[in-house]
Amino acid sequence: KVDSCGTGGGYSNWYVDGQAYHEGDEADGRMRLAANRRNINITSISRPLKPEDIVSFDYIIAMDESNVRAIRTAAEYWDKQGRGKSGTKLTELLE
Repeated sequence: KVDSCGTGGGYSNWYVDGQAYHEGDEADGRMRLAANRRNINITSISRPLKPEDIVSFDYIIAMDESNVRAIRTAAEYWDKQGRGKSGTKLTELLE
């Protein structure tokens, strides 16, 4: 399964209250382009990353280092609350 999630778009506490600045939009165009180059078709509608994603997805692919940091911060926060899972593989999708 492939999905697209937002990381708050600069809102520092997005993972606390589940906000994503482009919720309801198509996945980021850069992400779709990079995925298409790898024969992956992303058609999902964006939503905030959730603790359940850390548990249910084998891999989480981030667009850039800023998103990697945001996802790690959220995962650590959720893990401390008992809502996440340590050890999920986090990968930055490089062009």
